[in-house]
Amino acid sequence: MQDGDRIFVPLNPGTVEVRGAVRDPGVFEYLKGKDLSYYIEQAGSYRRDAEKSRVMVVYPNGSATRKRISNFFRPEILSGSVIEVPVKEPKLPRTRPGKNDTDEKPAEEGMPPAGPKGK
Repeated sequence: MQDGDRIFVPLNPGTVEVRGAVRDPGVFEYLKGKDLSYYIEQAGSYRRDAEKSRVMVVYPNGSATRKRISNFFRPEILSGSVIEVPVKEPKLPRTRPGKNDTDEKPAEEGMPPAGPKGK
């Protein structure tokens, strides 16, 4: 540091932000000792399309945790944390192996499939 340099120390915001796939995202008062489920409930609970197992908590210092949330792992929530609830990836339709993926149109009903010319 040199003469005239300044240090900015942010104030403790006293809040937790919940965003993403919840019913009522927002900023809520931080209450010491409250866990992830408390803040999710404050935000109206998960939406149907929420990817509950991939919730991410971003801490005020910029570090983050994205682990499978379970009864055995509950991330600590600090004042200034941001809770991100991702949306489930849409399921792609399954294709059956061996299915013909050509652009040919199916034969008209009652008509035999077209064969080689001249035969």
